[in-house]
Order: sequence, then structure tokens, then C-alpha cells
Amino acid sequence: MYVKDIANHKNNNLTLIRIILAILVIYGHSFPLTQTNINSEVFVKYFHVDYSGGCAVALFFFTSGLLISKSYIERNQPISFILARFFRIIPALFVSAILLTFIAGPILTTLPLDDYFNNKETYRFIYNNLLMNTQFSLPGVFEYLPHPKAVNGSWWTIKYEVICYSFLLFFGLINGFKNKYIATFFCLAIIILAVTDSTFMQNNFSNAQYVYYLPFYFCTGCLFYIWSDLIQINTRVLIGSIGITILCRNTTIYPILFFLSSSIFILTLSVYEPFKNIKIKHDISYGIYIYGFFIQQLLVFLFPNMNNYWNTIFSILISIPTALISAKYVEEPAISLGKNLSKFYYKNKNLYK
Repeated sequence: MYVKDIANHKNNNLTLIRIILAILVIYGHSFPLTQTNINSEVFVKYFHVDYSGGCAVALFFFTSGLLISKSYIERNQPISFILARFFRIIPALFVSAILLTFIAGPILTTLPLDDYFNNKETYRFIYNNLLMNTQFSLPGVFEYLPHPKAVNGSWWTIKYEVICYSFLLFFGLINGFKNKYIATFFCLAIIILAVTDSTFMQNNFSNAQYVYYLPFYFCTGCLFYIWSDLIQINTRVLIGSIGITILCRNTTIYPILFFLSSSIFILTLSVYEPFKNIKIKHDISYGIYIYGFFIQQLLVFLFPNMNNYWNTIFSILISIPTALISAKYVEEPAISLGKNLSKFYYKNKNLYK
């Protein structure tokens, strides 16, 4: 099957893939948050790469690059693109920031409530995060945990995803996608900047500079779609990529090959019939991602002796219904609003010329 066929939402279950990746982030975070030795984490122990959370983020960015470039190239509607991205990310982030600031914060802070509400950092938490200047702490909240002060540790990637979207939009506005070779050149330039960075070429993704490696993953996804009519993904390709990765396990290119094999694996899995037929009505991946870290920290706060496995299990059990509420009552209405505004704009734009 060609990537262009896999990218068709009717042919894949990438929604479930994203949910699994969000859950992997929770599992990965459970180690540092509970002070558990990261060397016992499955990805570190058996694959000798970054921990599961880092690998999940890499694949998040890969799938974003694939699907977002598909969205822009197929429709070529900049306003629609901006509205879709804005209403997908910002409303749920805003609601989460409000809930953390005005409900969780006052309950959990060690400060007197007057001091908490008179502290400028309380309100900066909302607008800094909405402006992609990630702020991780609220005054007096989680100050004495093993991973102190952070209430939203996973949010840092959102800024870089927005940056990737912005570059893709800019490239589309200058008609860069009209020529596959020009688009490929710019994607490869970013990839080369990443892989030639001295900190990237190591068997641990966490040593890389995220300003390079997140765009690397995103641009790889873009390239998969740019050449989607030529790139085939099937079991033989997957087995071959895994074989090459194993053979190169002790080389400097192993992290890159592991990432590529993992990318091919999730695409293959997404179209595997038994997996594809698992019906997911609501995409709860974003909700799990933005609420999961806080829920994990809350459990560490309430049950300091809870080990990382129980932290993972209970965090998942709480995150899923929380994310479902977010999906049904915040994200989906916001996405619908964005679509309606887009339709209105393109239907009536000639009236304003």
C-alpha cells in the first residue's frame, strides 16, 4: 500500500495510534516523577534509545508532518489551515490552563489564597502558555515533589509543533509545495541540520537539541507525504527496516534508523485490519497529553509511595475520561467552529474583494 492510500483517514486508524502514543508519554513520565530508575524503562532497557515518552513525541511529530502537509497540499487554503490549527490546539489548551489556575491551583497551593491570587505568576501561567512561552509552574503548587513545581511538563512540545505548522504555512504561501523537488530540498536541509548536530548522533534522543530534532521528525513526515505516491509501506518493508536497524544497532545512525522503523511500524499497524477496525469515536489523544502530566503529579502528591507502574495505571484511568470530556465538550465544538468559519470565509471571500 502506498503512503497516499494510508494517509486517507478511511484506510487507517491513526487516531488509535495517537492515543497509544499519548499513553506512552504517561508511562515514560512515570519514571522521573516517581524517582524510578529510568534504565528499567522498556525502551531504554531493550531498545537503547530515548525513553518511551521521547519516542512517542517523535512519532507524534512524524504523524503531524504527514497529516498536516497532506491537509495543506490537498486543500491549499491558508485561512482554512490557520483556523483548523488554531481551533485544534488553543481552546483545549486555554480550558486546561483555566482549570489548573483557578481550580487545581487554589486547592493545591501551599500559599495563602490571597497570596496565590495576588501573585502575577498565577495569571501569567494562562497567557504565557497560550502565547507558546511555556510556563510550567503555579505559585506554591507541587513545590516539594521529586519533580518540583511542574504542573504541565508535557506542554513544552506544543510550542514547537506550532512553529512547525507556521513554517509549513509559510512554505505553502510561497508555493513551495508546487514543486516536489524544492519541497524535498528544504525538508532535507532541516533534516541535515539535525543529523549533523553533534548532540543528535548519539544513541539517546534526549541528548539532542529539541529545536532540531522535533522539526526533523516533522519534516520526515512531510517527506513521506510529498512522495506518498511512490513510497510503499507493507510487511516486507517493515521487516527490512527492522533488520537494517538491528544490524546497525552499535552505530551512530541507529537512533535515526530506529525512528524510521518505528514510523513505518505505526503506519503498518494503522492499516492492519483488526487494528483498523477498532472504532474510535472521539480523538482523546490531545486531552490525554495535556492533562496526563498534571494527573501524574497529583497522584505523586497524594500518594508519595506509589510506584511508577501504579502511577501509570491510575493516571491512564483518570486521563481517559478527562480527555473524553475535553474532546466532546471543548475540542470537537471548537473544531466544528473552525470548519464553519472556514466555510463562511471561502464562500463569501469574493464579496470583500
